[in-house]
Amino acid sequence: MAKLKHTFKNDILFKLLFTKNPHLLERFVSRLLNIPPESIQDFKIVNPEMPPDIVYNKLCRLDILMEVDGQKVNLEVTRNVSLTDRMVIHFFELEKLPKEINKDDISLLWLRLFKADTEEELQMSSESKYAEVNEVITAYRNLMASEEFREYERIREKAELDERQRTNNAVRRGIEKADKKWQSVVAEKDAEISDQAAEIAKKEAENASMADEIAKLKKKLAK
Repeated sequence: MAKLKHTFKNDILFKLLFTKNPHLLERFVSRLLNIPPESIQDFKIVNPEMPPDIVYNKLCRLDILMEVDGQKVNLEVTRNVSLTDRMVIHFFELEKLPKEINKDDISLLWLRLFKADTEEELQMSSESKYAEVNEVITAYRNLMASEEFREYERIREKAELDERQRTNNAVRRGIEKADKKWQSVVAEKDAEISDQAAEIAKKEAENASMADEIAKLKKKLAK
């Protein structure tokens, strides 16, 4: 089975996907929290921006403010406040989803999207009778193919590479003080990082070439 390079659980993909398609995010929230769509008013994404420092973090957040039947509701990924009887927490355990999902249960169909790890599983979800499920899959595929997401992906990969380099340098300094026989371990780690850096450079070159081709095509079409 063909593995998905990035699943719906990818934090950057999730935020880009739903900030660009807020109507799908509203429907997603409605389905999972069992809120009638007509009860939701003034649905708003509080932090739609994607500043560079977010991409370097391990997790980027998507906070939602909405009004349900005249009451303000604030949905956050994380809040440093004590729990009260005015707060409701919903847990969705993807690993416990049944293998055979009722195609009439829209909330389970949404959750299956987030459990999908392969193209085949994504295709199964696209066979739903609900237009919103097919729409979000199409939006996902368009985003995966976009230059914008590839750039965020490159930045995140570079950040992770830099972090591994810093960690490796710290390990190397410790190893040098402890025992020289571990120098081979450091060399192996350096080789891995070098290969990863070369792969990123290759991707950058491919993206630059693609951009040139697109520019040439636009120039031809403009004539």
